[in-house]
Amino acid sequence: MPVTLGQDAVLPAELSEALERGPFHRALTLAVQASGLSLQRLQQRLADNGVSVSITTLSYWKHGRSQPERAGSLQGVRVLEKLLRLPPESLTGLLGQPRRARAVDQRRTAADPGRRVFRQFRGGRAPDGRARSAGRAAGKAVDQPRSGTGQR
Repeated sequence: MPVTLGQDAVLPAELSEALERGPFHRALTLAVQASGLSLQRLQQRLADNGVSVSITTLSYWKHGRSQPERAGSLQGVRVLEKLLRLPPESLTGLLGQPRRARAVDQRRTAADPGRRVFRQFRGGRAPDGRARSAGRAAGKAVDQPRSGTGQR
C-alpha cells in the first residue's frame, strides 16, 4: 500500500515498502535517493534546523553501519523525516531498541586482540611467546628466548 504525502504526492513503491517494513538503513537510503539531495546538503539542512550530525554519521546510518540511538540523533531523524518529506515517525518507527553496546565498550572486551596480548604479556609471556625474566637491564624486565629444557 503506497504511502501518500498530502493530496498529490505519493512515495515510490519501493520506498513506501521500506518505510513500512524496514530496515532503517534501507528506508533512509531510498528516501535520500528519492529526494535527490546529497549527504552534504542534508547535513547543511539539518544544521539549518539546529541539528548537528556529521556526514560520516549520515553515511553510517545510510549503509547500516550504525543507527541513531542518542536523543540528539533521534531528533535529527525527526528533522530528516521533514526534510525528506516523509510521514512523521516513518523512519523513527523503524529504530526499535539499540542494536549494540557503544563502540567504546566493544573495544574494551576481552575478545579484543590487544587485550589478549596484554594479558599474555602480563601473565609471564611476551607477545612472541618468549618468557620474561626478572633481569635488571636499565631497570626493566628482559625477554629471553625459551629453552628446550623448560628453564628460564
